[in-house]
Amino acid sequence: MTDFRIALSPEHLAEGSAEERAAFGHLVVKAGNLLLSEGFDNLVDIRRDGPLVSGYHLAEWLLWHWWRLRCEPSPSGVVHYHGWGGSHRMAEIGEGYVWPAITIASDGFRTLIRSDPSKDGGVSSFRYYGSPHATVLPWSTVERGIDEFVENIMAHTAAKGLRCTNLDLIRSDLVAERGDPGRTMFRRLEALLGMDPDDLPEEFISSRLADAGQLGGEAVEELAAATAGAESRSMLTAEDVGRIALEHGEEMRVGDTPLSGDNQAPSEEVSAVEIGFSAARRVRGSLSRPDGGVDNRSLAELAGVSVSVYESPPRRPPISFTLRVNGSRDLAVLRGASVENRRFDLARLVGDRMIWGESPLRVSTDANTYRQKAQRAFAVELLAPAASVSARAESDSSHERLEEMARDFGVSPILIDEVLRSGRGAVRGDSDLADAA
Repeated sequence: MTDFRIALSPEHLAEGSAEERAAFGHLVVKAGNLLLSEGFDNLVDIRRDGPLVSGYHLAEWLLWHWWRLRCEPSPSGVVHYHGWGGSHRMAEIGEGYVWPAITIASDGFRTLIRSDPSKDGGVSSFRYYGSPHATVLPWSTVERGIDEFVENIMAHTAAKGLRCTNLDLIRSDLVAERGDPGRTMFRRLEALLGMDPDDLPEEFISSRLADAGQLGGEAVEELAAATAGAESRSMLTAEDVGRIALEHGEEMRVGDTPLSGDNQAPSEEVSAVEIGFSAARRVRGSLSRPDGGVDNRSLAELAGVSVSVYESPPRRPPISFTLRVNGSRDLAVLRGASVENRRFDLARLVGDRMIWGESPLRVSTDANTYRQKAQRAFAVELLAPAASVSARAESDSSHERLEEMARDFGVSPILIDEVLRSGRGAVRGDSDLADAA
């Protein structure tokens, strides 16, 4: 099984704090067969597997940002919000050392790890080569590697007679949080909002967690992830969602649409894209034209809504979602202005129900969580399956041909182009190996 290892070979350091000197040495970071810390030591003019640093600072960083490394996905879009890099890129640890440019980003199940080379033109004591490609590991594998490294560093400090260090205290608190379901939910929500521990008032997080009783815990976490990078207090509450549903919602007949079945369960061993594709293929297999497009009426019937759901409302809601009101009435809300966008979001919500089963609230957002990536993959494969799109293209990817196929499949030309380029239909960076920088 592919592993994740952070090792430190002790070396002597003449100055610095006692903790820094106790955990000083050559750092080597590996993900399976990939050596992520390799570079050229300009001070001694030789290639090394890793730099000379104090592992104490790295251990502190890993523990302090553990919840964000565990739960917080890479930001959607090109611009990363303030604070994301400091919690996911080793290069930003600082403390006077030249750290490897290793990025760690999890979608909640699977973790992307990438090492970038040092930038050209920079002058430093260590020039990193970077890895030839990124790798994706189950979070449990990464977690095990982090835990083993931290325990090793604590053994180094303890051997020097150092007790009750800051690292010891952070570790103790984290172990307690990981073992307490209530504190785990609290920290997860903070991290999904893009916040470090205790950055937000406790009453704010508690009030959002209280919404889980009405909306479902996983749905509340998706709402948090959709808010990351913005003002945290703009996260939608249960009251907000209910009001939007009553203002913009279309009636649903969930009981009339049998979408359950023997679906592949979300897992850290399987990518979100594969989960979405698999579920979409099951649905397409039941259609009268399994290789063709899905018209508006057929998609509406799958979702259990009227075709009027494609009509754009005067004021668009911030997200698409379905909500069960008063335990019996189901409403669907779509945010897109165009029919193509609303079709795509409706297909995503169909996929969400098929993959995750029943839930009071299910949301479709731009976040890069495992659940949202699976939704998007489902919608692509349902509406514009890669095999059918490629066959129809006939080696013609001209603008006119893209627009023609987009009309036939009822999606945007941009989506058709992305399907053809990827060959699999993974869009918006939904691949496990999408850029996380």
